[in-house]
Amino acid sequence: MPYFRERYSTAVGLSDHSGTIYPGLAAATLGIEVLEVHVTLSREAFGPDGPASVTTQELAQLVEGIRFIEKMKANPVDKEVMAQELSPLRDLFTKSLVARLDLPAGTVLEAGHLAVKKPGTGIPVHRLPEVVGRRLRHAIKGNELLGEQDLVEGDEL
Repeated sequence: MPYFRERYSTAVGLSDHSGTIYPGLAAATLGIEVLEVHVTLSREAFGPDGPASVTTQELAQLVEGIRFIEKMKANPVDKEVMAQELSPLRDLFTKSLVARLDLPAGTVLEAGHLAVKKPGTGIPVHRLPEVVGRRLRHAIKGNELLGEQDLVEGDEL
């Protein structure tokens, strides 16, 4: 469809004789301007058009589907904007590393010292391997989120 629209600089459409709604829906996603289908009141009716036709109920589904596709295409999702808008929820529902128990300053962290809890505003869970073996800069209470500011850098003591 896009090829013919561009090549001939004209509106494009589909003359569908499949007897189903699917080609029409697929063509709608490609932006057709015209769709022609045959409609029958009954597939059991005599005549050559029965197998190539949609029923009145299927026609209603086809129109509803095309209107839905048009609405979707008219309202694209900007994933960057959505990510920014959902950032507070992501922070709330993702998880961070927390101290499992009270830990004194200077503790060299082991996996058993840490637990995983909400919110996701501390050190992300996927960083557990790089946090294990690091030393605490100051004391941390149990259930307290672990942050970068709580960890000693390199040889710092």
